Amino acid sequence: MQKSGSKTIGLMLVGTIIGIMAMVTFYIGYNMEQNLREKLKMDIQKVAEQNAEAVGRTLATHAKLLQNLSKRIALRPEEQRNEYVKELRTLVQLQGYKRMAYVKSDGSFLTTDNYKGNFGKKAFFQKSMRGEIVINEVRPDQLGKADRINVISVPVRNSYTDQIEGVLFATLISDVFDKFMSINSFNNQGNAYVMTVDGKIIVNSLVHPVENVFNFFENFKEENTAEALAAIQTSMSLGQTELTSIEQGESMYFYYMPIDNKFGATPLYYVLSVPKKIVAATYQELNTQLRGILFTALLAILAAAIIYLWYSNKHEAILKKTAYEDKLTSGHNMNYLRDNLVARNWNSGYLVSMDIADFNTVNHRVGMKKGDTILKGIYHLLEKEANTNTLIAHEGQDIFAICFLESSKEKVIDALQRVTEGIQKLPREVIQEDAMLLRPFFGIYCFDDLTTKDCYTPQKLNNTFQTVSLASSTIPNKPVSRDTLLERFDMALVLAVEAKRSLKQHSNLATTINYAFYDDTNRAAAKEKKELVDGIDEALANNRYILFYQPRFSTSTGKMVAAEALVRLIKENGDITDPIPPSKFISLFETNGLIARLDEYVFKTVCAQQKQWMDKGLSIVPVSINLSQASLLNMEIVERYAKYRDDAHIPPASVHLEITESATALNIDLKLLIEKFQSHGFEIFLDDFGTGYSSLSTLNTMPFDRVKLDKSLIDYIKTDKGLFLVDKIIEVSRKYNMKITAEGVEDAEQAAILKSKLHESDTLPRVDDIQGYYYAQPLPKGAFEKMLTFPPYMSKHI
Repeated sequence: MQKSGSKTIGLMLVGTIIGIMAMVTFYIGYNMEQNLREKLKMDIQKVAEQNAEAVGRTLATHAKLLQNLSKRIALRPEEQRNEYVKELRTLVQLQGYKRMAYVKSDGSFLTTDNYKGNFGKKAFFQKSMRGEIVINEVRPDQLGKADRINVISVPVRNSYTDQIEGVLFATLISDVFDKFMSINSFNNQGNAYVMTVDGKIIVNSLVHPVENVFNFFENFKEENTAEALAAIQTSMSLGQTELTSIEQGESMYFYYMPIDNKFGATPLYYVLSVPKKIVAATYQELNTQLRGILFTALLAILAAAIIYLWYSNKHEAILKKTAYEDKLTSGHNMNYLRDNLVARNWNSGYLVSMDIADFNTVNHRVGMKKGDTILKGIYHLLEKEANTNTLIAHEGQDIFAICFLESSKEKVIDALQRVTEGIQKLPREVIQEDAMLLRPFFGIYCFDDLTTKDCYTPQKLNNTFQTVSLASSTIPNKPVSRDTLLERFDMALVLAVEAKRSLKQHSNLATTINYAFYDDTNRAAAKEKKELVDGIDEALANNRYILFYQPRFSTSTGKMVAAEALVRLIKENGDITDPIPPSKFISLFETNGLIARLDEYVFKTVCAQQKQWMDKGLSIVPVSINLSQASLLNMEIVERYAKYRDDAHIPPASVHLEITESATALNIDLKLLIEKFQSHGFEIFLDDFGTGYSSLSTLNTMPFDRVKLDKSLIDYIKTDKGLFLVDKIIEVSRKYNMKITAEGVEDAEQAAILKSKLHESDTLPRVDDIQGYYYAQPLPKGAFEKMLTFPPYMSKHI
């Protein structure tokens, strides 16, 4: 009985151990599977969100562009609209369109590439004639070369009646979406789609094309999928985001989310599908191994531990391969570089961003396949420079990154020179092309500074990058979070790219230096720009942007006849004697679009000031303000500015507008805009004539009221050639009944020439009035007001 009892206890113990191990095995396996599913869901979600945002932004950009163009078309008579569309051929090429056309209400059209026809029965035309913005599903081009295209169409509404008179459409080559639809993750097994709620495919990836390229749901029509498909469509119609699956043939995970629709078109969804086998394949062998655990508790424990470690390593290797492998080169991608640097807790070294100048021309010359061969060769060339303290990665297209963890400036330059020499030999070595010059450019950031100085990182604002403070110096030996390390890396990479961009802007074929370091000068400039951009709201609210007034004097009477408003930024201490000059912020605001806000502020301030002076009983003179190119892009500016002026209750002639000559080369609708301004009582000046964009045809095509000769012309009027050029401009301007102002007059000899007659028979001087430091510098409001107090103010030099 004792032996029998001991045996029973032993069996119970063995059974208990085996049962415990079975439960442990099941628990471990279950949790591993759940973690993998959650990880997969997060990976799918991350890829989908990034690409969906990019697709939505791209579609919104094109839809907004067509809406703006439709407003401009609506301003023209019906018989001139096709001619206007022909003028858009350059825009078609720049925007990646295949063609554009204005479709009349009867469906007839003429495209920018001279195709005629009738779209009266086309669904996109009928929808847009009902007022919809339409982004059509992908289709082969039926008019020209059989590219994949999407049609984007918008209604053209009469500016006065709001009636729809036609449709503006553009065919967007679908290849523009490929970079957002190419899924490099998940062992390149993912498929991506942009589609409507009812399944019409707008665009899809080409890795695994579906059988029905027009409707997503038509590819899953078996009985066992009907319920799942219905649930997906219901969820989409409610604007929901979900991860689900469909069991048909190869089981697939589907992640779908709405694309942010900022442009009023039919709601669109971004769908990403991934085969379940990516997860399931790793479990099959594990399940086989786990059966052996039940033979003995001791071996089961050992086997479980070994299998668990083996599985974890294998799974990690699979994830790392998926996450870290670059599809094109089969080498490392940027995820690898980032994570390795974070794992090393890096705090010194050099980060290099490299690309090849005009690599697109290489692809056009030898084809994409040979171009990819060259890129692979470049990666392998960089591998030769890599060691335990040098990491490399392919970022995308012809862009590579190199990180020298422990090196000196001299060693980095030597390495890049070796890379340059190797790259220049590559065409002959890998594709047998002798006469092809590859020019690599390197931007270098020393990230020692990231832990010892204030850090600034670019942030996108109004479609441009501005610098934003990241962190101050790091306390030695204090643990640094992963997020902080990643922010440091991203900041260092962007600043390396900024150094490279600056180098390329100042490079030419004769340049031998093909590398540039981001230094403290760049940092100080970036910090100053950041402070100006971040502080614009506060500065406008507190009236720190103040106006100076530079008078203009009549060459006939010597009286002050007008003035130009010039903006200055005073510092926070309020001292107007040392303002920040416009050269510090005007060009900066022009690049990020903030200049339009400043233009409007200056205009409203001038109107209010003129009203104050009138109320004081002063004899005001017209004051002109400058309009930037950004302000001129919106035709609605005319009514808005006219309302500001009229609400101030000042005469129309008391505010003039100046448009720089460079704007005439960039705005195809400027003539219409000028005429519209003039119809509201504004006088329009052609400013800075002679600054580099000069063309006498501008005087012929644009109905300006006055020409302002730039200082660059006035500087040379003491020479025969310089005076000859100015005189010819004056003669042409007089022919078109334009008045003439000379800017930048700085000495008596220049003034004497300009006040003299062009011809003996003339009764008037060469120019109508003069503006420049010789007569008066820009004056603060108080000093200028004194000149208005005792009219007529005469210059002692006139």
